[in-house]
Amino acid sequence: MTDTQQIQKAYGYMRVSTEEQVDNMSFQTQEQAIRDYAQRHNMEIVHIYHDDGYTAKNARRPDLQDMLQNLSDRHSDVKNVIIYNTRRLTRDIDSFSRDIGSILVAHRIQLHSATEQMDDTPQGRFMRTLSIALGQLDNEQKGQVIADNMRGVALEGWWQGNIPLGYSPKKVPVGQSRNGKVKERLTLQRNDTMGDKVQTVLERFSKGDITQAQLAEFADTIGLKSSTGGTLGLQSIKHMLTSITYA
Repeated sequence: MTDTQQIQKAYGYMRVSTEEQVDNMSFQTQEQAIRDYAQRHNMEIVHIYHDDGYTAKNARRPDLQDMLQNLSDRHSDVKNVIIYNTRRLTRDIDSFSRDIGSILVAHRIQLHSATEQMDDTPQGRFMRTLSIALGQLDNEQKGQVIADNMRGVALEGWWQGNIPLGYSPKKVPVGQSRNGKVKERLTLQRNDTMGDKVQTVLERFSKGDITQAQLAEFADTIGLKSSTGGTLGLQSIKHMLTSITYA
């Protein structure tokens, strides 16, 4: 570095979810790449922000919001943000444009990627948009696969989701996976004690002369409690009355 090359200040930003730690997307991996990039480009890392376990589908992440707020401070002299790659920052084009990119542009903040060819040229901005779009496509394709799998499991008659009040979960072996591990599916079995109380509440309501608030009081008098042992609230009573499970 020559005397005429001024060191620029930069923030780093990292994000990781539980499954990505297995895929070598740990904070340590990202931080090392960000610091190496800063050193190669004569930048001083002022602070590295990180969000653990937050989705990249939106910008509702505490450290990301803190960083954007600090970048928006008119007294801030930090004009660069370094990320490992665009998927650490966002996987949604609309969210990036509305919640992140607009702030970066308004305050003339340069976004850098430690692992992608991305700069503030027409070609660089195109590559950034393409990378975000590919991340969004990957998310949406995974979501479609999950939805299809859940639909298939449901059509086979197996239970998915929270266990309804009055029932207990029962795991049923359905074969073995390729590694020899037993595969299990979930079904429901009626919990005799609690199930009888749920039935009593439903039959009481079917008489048509009691409000939902009164029904909640009735449920409490016969000892029908929530899954955590608390008193059933109006929302729980409403869910019980409208759930197809109890039909």
